[in-house]
Amino acid sequence: MADMLYMQVANHILDCIQSGTLKEHDRISERKLAAEYNVSRTVVRESIKLLNERGLVRTVCGKGSFVNIPGSSALISKFEDALDVSRVKQEEVTQAREILEKAMVPLLISNTDEHDIEVLEELYMQMETSTDDGTKFAYYDERFHLAVSICSHNQVMSIMTGTLNGMTDRTDLLSNSAVRINANREHRKMIDALKKKDGSLLESALEKHISCIRHIQGEEEAHR
Repeated sequence: MADMLYMQVANHILDCIQSGTLKEHDRISERKLAAEYNVSRTVVRESIKLLNERGLVRTVCGKGSFVNIPGSSALISKFEDALDVSRVKQEEVTQAREILEKAMVPLLISNTDEHDIEVLEELYMQMETSTDDGTKFAYYDERFHLAVSICSHNQVMSIMTGTLNGMTDRTDLLSNSAVRINANREHRKMIDALKKKDGSLLESALEKHISCIRHIQGEEEAHR
């Protein structure tokens, strides 16, 4: 019965967070919840502990517990952990990326705004000046693809594609300058397609990018 009570309290807090009744950084009162549900403070603490584990509440020693709404980076990290990155094949990551990125094209065309384009242009220039530095280029490449997904202004799609982007093996970008130069040409085409609001051009650019990734993966597999 106690187990059911702490779950009920946890679900109540979750409902309040999702509805906006409780906002980020709002303090959660153990005393009020205990009185509202006619339960002990121990039951309330168990419910808060559960939400702590899910990253929705943070507890500060001596100050209390507060609503914590995870950002995209934190959610992507949790998604990666859940997928067990070490056991996922790169071909599966690439296949999933292709499906999701194609599905996202209409949202990207409709929702990308001027600020989004500015961010992409800045990341493109960072890569353009980093083609001789594999580590730096790979860092900006990952950020570029995450920024593209954010252009959809759909958090669920951004998290899903952002996770797959983070799981993509960028070893070849680290070691091969020709691959880096070619990749940035494709990035340029993506930006141009978004600026023109041209869905066909964007889909073509994304397909070519994925095709190159597959080609690299095929070469790596052949050398094993």
